[in-house]
Amino acid sequence: MEANTRFDGSSRFPPNNRWGVFPSVSLGWVLTKEHFLEKVSWLSNLKLRGSLGNLGNQNIGSAYPSVAVVSSGQNYSFNQTVAPR
Repeated sequence: MEANTRFDGSSRFPPNNRWGVFPSVSLGWVLTKEHFLEKVSWLSNLKLRGSLGNLGNQNIGSAYPSVAVVSSGQNYSFNQTVAPR
């Protein structure tokens, strides 16, 4: 049995939702070490393994969707005052 927990973050997410916990667990059973398979000469190693876990994904579209983009040549409002180009 193996259990893991990953605490990971990405700068691509907004600050209030940047970090996450990603747990996982796996179980393995080496059947060739069991008594009922001792006499099977043609089978040297047989293992069953299963796992379950959560994954994170930062590929959510544009590179930094939580960051506002300011472009040159545009008028913007800062503190309710229009800033010229």
